[in-house]
Amino acid sequence: MRDITAAPAKRTRAEMRAQNLAAARQYHEREGHLEVPRSHTEHFGGETVRLGSWVSQQRVKAAKLLPERVADLSALGMRWA
Repeated sequence: MRDITAAPAKRTRAEMRAQNLAAARQYHEREGHLEVPRSHTEHFGGETVRLGSWVSQQRVKAAKLLPERVADLSALGMRWA
């Protein structure tokens, strides 16, 4: 008989966003800016976060983001253009 292992639960979008924002804060604290190269990955919480890609996507979607999301990233010195 084979052992059946449950697949890890998928994270919600809110959880993924919180992890990406926390990784962005970590990067900002270390580097002093949020000019993240698109190919950059950040190690956070034992995982690898594709931070550069996420930051780039936030810039593209800036007009559609909720004001509090814009404020969170602006507080880290996000360059929107």
